[in-house]
Amino acid sequence: MFSKYILAAVILASPFCFAEDFHLMDATAMDLTSFSAPVVPNTTSVSDKVVGQIIYDASANQFKGLDSSGNWDAMTTPSGSYVNSSGNERVERATVTAQCTSSPCTIASQSGTWLSSITRSGTGSYSANFSTAFVSPPTCVATCGPTACISIVSMVTTTTTATFVGSNSSNAPIDSSFSLICMGPR
Repeated sequence: MFSKYILAAVILASPFCFAEDFHLMDATAMDLTSFSAPVVPNTTSVSDKVVGQIIYDASANQFKGLDSSGNWDAMTTPSGSYVNSSGNERVERATVTAQCTSSPCTIASQSGTWLSSITRSGTGSYSANFSTAFVSPPTCVATCGPTACISIVSMVTTTTTATFVGSNSSNAPIDSSFSLICMGPR
């Protein structure tokens, strides 16, 4: 499940325990995935802060996310649909848990069947091929798995593919496992 991998990358060295049963749901209230967040005594006890990090603040009894200004915002559970100002968003996720060194990569999990394949065109270079095109190019984010890969150095999307490259600390391409999230208008 993508969120466990994303959170694990952020808090791998954390001694904290985890809160279960936080769910990401789509506009029809269909459960897309559940994930765990580290339980912390309070927000001041978090030493390695990363924008977008999600924690469970035990003192406030709520989930919180770190915004780009460095503030912890309370996460609420809305009732009804998840919508933005222009309507519903399509949100998809996938995980490749084994280091992908040949094409096609093995997709360990995905939301539905939104990907037809993930192909490798060279060391660390991957293309996620969408089974059903997005209405417009989606915004996609990929995170490296627990390998020497430290970042995704480029992300190019079209309505039918997301192409990205994983890199090591020298900024050289490297094969990796990874998680992918794409979202865009329905």
